[in-house]
Amino acid sequence: MLTNLCRIFFLVIICQPGFICADTYVITDDTPIYFTVDAGALDVASQPSAQTQRTLTSDNAYFQSILEADPPAPYTRYLLATKIKNSSDFSRKISLANARWMEDVNLKVIYENGETQTFELPISFHNKLSGSDPRRIAPNKVPSLYKSFLIAPNKTVDLIVEFTTKAATIRSNSFSLDFYHVDEYVEHRRLGLWLEGILVGALLALTVFSWYSFYQSRDTTSFYYGLWILAAVSAVLTQSYHDGSRLFEFVFDIEKKSINQQQSMGTGLLIVCSYLQAMVYVIFARSFLEVKKYFPKIYLITNIYLLWYMFHMITHIFLRHELPKDIYLFPLFASTFAILLLIYYAAFKRMMAGLEIAKFFMIAMFPYLFFRMVFLFGFLGLPNPFTLLPDSGVRTFLNSGSVAQALGLVLEAMIMALAVIARTRWLQEQLATNIKSQKALVENQNKVLEATVAERTQELEEQHKELDEAHQIVVGSLNYASRLQKGQLPRSHRLEGRFASFDSIWEPRDTIGGDLWWVSSTQNSGPYVLAVADCTGHGVPGAILSLLVSNSLERIYANNGDENPADALVSLDYLVRTGLNQDNADSESDDGCDAAIVRIRRDDKILEYAGAKIDLYHLKSDGTVKRYEPSRVSLGYKEKLNTVPPLHKIEYQSGDGFVIVTDGFTDQIGGERRGHAYGYKRLEGKLIEAARLKASAAEITSMLNKDLNNWQGKQKRRDDVTVVAFRLQT
Repeated sequence: MLTNLCRIFFLVIICQPGFICADTYVITDDTPIYFTVDAGALDVASQPSAQTQRTLTSDNAYFQSILEADPPAPYTRYLLATKIKNSSDFSRKISLANARWMEDVNLKVIYENGETQTFELPISFHNKLSGSDPRRIAPNKVPSLYKSFLIAPNKTVDLIVEFTTKAATIRSNSFSLDFYHVDEYVEHRRLGLWLEGILVGALLALTVFSWYSFYQSRDTTSFYYGLWILAAVSAVLTQSYHDGSRLFEFVFDIEKKSINQQQSMGTGLLIVCSYLQAMVYVIFARSFLEVKKYFPKIYLITNIYLLWYMFHMITHIFLRHELPKDIYLFPLFASTFAILLLIYYAAFKRMMAGLEIAKFFMIAMFPYLFFRMVFLFGFLGLPNPFTLLPDSGVRTFLNSGSVAQALGLVLEAMIMALAVIARTRWLQEQLATNIKSQKALVENQNKVLEATVAERTQELEEQHKELDEAHQIVVGSLNYASRLQKGQLPRSHRLEGRFASFDSIWEPRDTIGGDLWWVSSTQNSGPYVLAVADCTGHGVPGAILSLLVSNSLERIYANNGDENPADALVSLDYLVRTGLNQDNADSESDDGCDAAIVRIRRDDKILEYAGAKIDLYHLKSDGTVKRYEPSRVSLGYKEKLNTVPPLHKIEYQSGDGFVIVTDGFTDQIGGERRGHAYGYKRLEGKLIEAARLKASAAEITSMLNKDLNNWQGKQKRRDDVTVVAFRLQT
C-alpha cells in the first residue's frame, strides 16, 4: 500500500509544470560521449510518508538542492530531478548509465510539449536483439538493450529518476548521474568488446590447457590450477564492465530475478564467483608451494583467511546492513593484501631453499597483485593508476576496475601456466633422478644380495646336509622303532586254534603310535584274553607308553591267568600309574590309556568284557549287532580308579563275531560336509551290514577300512586307528 502511494506521489510531482529548480545541464558540440551530471545540476527529494502524501501540493517544495540535502541513506527511496538542454544543431540520443549504488530504477522524461516517456532500468542488461536474425525481424519488435530518449536541437527535457539506494555501494556524500550518447558510445565500445573477447578467449584456452594437464599428470596442484582457472573465467564473465555483464547480456536473462530483498541474482552470482576466485587461488598457491609441509603456521593462517572469506561472502549476499561501503569492504581488502604478501613470502623462501620453479610463481604474482589491488581500490573510491595513461580508447577500457581484475587474472593465468609446465617438468626430472638413483641402489643391493645369497646358500647347503643326515638318523630310528612296535604285537601262534577267523587294522597316525592290541600267551591253558589299548599321545611318546601297557598286561596274566577283565583293568591302572611314577605328588607327567579286555571261556561259551572308554560290538548269527558300552574312566592317570568297571558276561553262539575299535576310527573327520566325525552310528551301520552278510573277520576289517578311507578323503589322519575283528567257534 505504501509503495503504491509513493508511486502516485511520484506521478503527481513530475506532472506539475515548472516544478524542477535544479540548474540545467547543457549539451554542446564539445560535450563528451560519456558525461556526468553532478550535484550542481541535481535536486533531490526523499519519499514522504503516507500521511504526508495526503497533504501534498503541486509546487516544488519537496525538492531541494543536493548541496543542501542530507547525505544519502541506505535502503531509502529517492527522487532526483535535473534538466538537460541540447544546444547543438542535431538531435541527441541519450541513455542513463547504470550505477552500482542504485536499484529498482525508474526514469521519467518530460518533453517541452508535455509528452512523457517512462523507463524501468534493470540492474543488468540482457541483449534480446543479439539472439535474433536482423534480416528477419523489425527494429520495433524486440526491445532495445539501451533505454534511450531523444533530445531535439535547442530543446530541453526534464528528467526524474526514482530509485532505492544500496548500502554496500554508497561511497560519497552526494549523488551524480552518468549519461552517454547511445550511437557514439556503442561504436566506441566495439574496441572494448574486442578486448574483452581476447581476455575471455585466453582464459578459455588456459582452461582447456589446465584440465588437459591434470588429465595427463593426475597431479593435485594441476587440479587446483584448473579449478582456479574455472573460477577466474566465471569471475570475468559475471563482472560488470562499462555497460554491463557479458554473461547476463548474451547468455542469461536475470533482469528481474533476485536472491532476496536486498540482492539481485546477477549481483549475487558476481559476488560468489569473485569470492571463489580469490579463495581457490589461495588453495592453488598453497598446493604449488607445499605450504602445509614447509610453512605450517602460514597454512593455518590461510585456513582462517578462507573461513573469513566464506563468512564475508555469505553476509555480503544475505545480510542486510547499513554499514558504509568503505568500512564494510576494507577488512576484506586488507586481509586479501596481507595473505597475498604471505604467499609471496612463502614463494621467496621456497626459491631460496632451491625450488627454482618458485620464481615463476613470484613473477606471475606481480600482475595478479597489481591488477587485483587496482580492482579493490576502485571499490574504495581510490584513483585508478591507468588514468595516467595518454587519452585513448585503451585508457578508457583499462579505467574500469573489473577490466583491471580480468587483465590481472589473464596475465597471472598465462604466467602460472608456464609455472605449472615448469613444475610438471621439474617433477618429471625429479622422478627420473629418483628412478636413476633407485636403479643404481637396487643394482648395488642386488650385488650385495647375490653375494649374501651365495654365502647363505653355501651355509644352508651345509646345514641342509647336516639336517639331512640327522633326519636320516631320526627316520632310521623311527623305522626301526616301528619294526620293534610291530614286533610286540601278538604273533600268529597266539591266534591259532583260538578263533574261527581273526583280522586287525593297526595304523599309527605317524610311523609309530600309541595304539596296541594284545593276546595272552598260549602257555596258559583254559580261558584266553584279548586286549585293545589306546595310550595318551601319538608318535614316540605314545609308542613308549604302549610298551609299558603291553608289559603290564603280560605281568597281569603271567601271574594269574584267571583274573577277570574288570579286575585286570584295575591292575592295569595301578601298573601304569606306578610305572610312570605318577603315584608320587611331584610327578611331572599325567598320562594313561583307554582299554578294553575280553576273556573267552570257550568251554562255557562265555565271553567276559570290561572296558575303559573302548566299546565292544557283538555281531550275532541272526544278523543283529549289540553294543556293550564301557565305563567312562581312563587308566593310569594320577587320579586313581575308585570303582571297579562293570563286568559283562556274554553268551555267544558258534560263528558269532566281535569287533573292538579305538576312538581314532570314530573321531576321524571327513565326509561331504567337512568337519563331521565318522561317528558310532555310521560304524554300527557297517557292522550290521557285515553281520547280515556273515562276513569273516578279514571281510569286516576290509569293509571298515575302505569306508573309513572314503570318508576321510583328503582330510588328514587325526589319530592312531586300531580295529580288531574276530569270530568264535565252539
